[in-house]
Amino acid sequence: MNTPVSNILFQLNFNTKEEEEEILSGFLARLEYKPEYLQSSEKPDFEFQYKDKLIGVELTKYYSDFSKKGSKIHQRISEWKKVAKGIKSKLIEINPDFKHLYASIHFKDVKFKYNQLLKDKLFNELLKLINIDDINILNNKSISINNKHSPNLFTIIDSIQFYIVDIDKYLWWDSSLQSGTVIQNNNAINEIVEQKNKLSENYKIDFFQKWLLIYAAGIGLHDMLNFDNKRILRQGKITLTDIDEQIDDNKIPNINSTYFTHIFIWDKFTEKIYLMYPYSKKIFDAGELKIWVNHLPLEW
Repeated sequence: MNTPVSNILFQLNFNTKEEEEEILSGFLARLEYKPEYLQSSEKPDFEFQYKDKLIGVELTKYYSDFSKKGSKIHQRISEWKKVAKGIKSKLIEINPDFKHLYASIHFKDVKFKYNQLLKDKLFNELLKLINIDDINILNNKSISINNKHSPNLFTIIDSIQFYIVDIDKYLWWDSSLQSGTVIQNNNAINEIVEQKNKLSENYKIDFFQKWLLIYAAGIGLHDMLNFDNKRILRQGKITLTDIDEQIDDNKIPNINSTYFTHIFIWDKFTEKIYLMYPYSKKIFDAGELKIWVNHLPLEW
């Protein structure tokens, strides 16, 4: 099979300085800025010098359901990653060949906790679905869960699709995490800016400019941005859009800042960068091969 969808579990949840620096470097490269130096900092996250001007940068990630309590979808993916690691470890202890067994689980729309799958009652039923002697017969095989043979799994799972993969690093996957409609939540952006405004009260101020960069990675449903009114559907790794609607790149929420001189959002999925404050303007579009030079914060 192609790369499993669960590969995103290795792309999410890093939040390290190395990853953040890579994001910022990619942002600057797209705007064709070549800083004299760029270094990690605190309050804000980074600072760089460009043509003898010192710029401070705070970097944060976009989540469509962001609130003061964080992103519930992001938390859910993090919880699944822990449980999926646990499932893989337990299976490998039973049979080393299980390291090549990948599965996509189709859960029912009921409330439950992922860690239930690691408890003996459910895990033993899961194990019975797998032929220990010959896992290859499971390749690309869908098994419907029935009440007679798997009464406990039946309460939470509709079916499981099994695959054999060459690379043994992949974790099992909850199919609902990567399917559905991407809904643009303008309040999420406002919440992010409001939170950063409050945090910035203790930030350094001796910069020529102070930037807030909001990064929408577009890896999953929870971090995909949709500034136009198009309906976007995600089915596994496939993204579908209604192409009949007119795209309006200026449908950006109105925001203000008490600290930042410039606020940007980088939509990695569409490779567009928007200036959101002090005014709204698309400044980079890879698809159109354009940079709107007159609206860049720093002259080349």
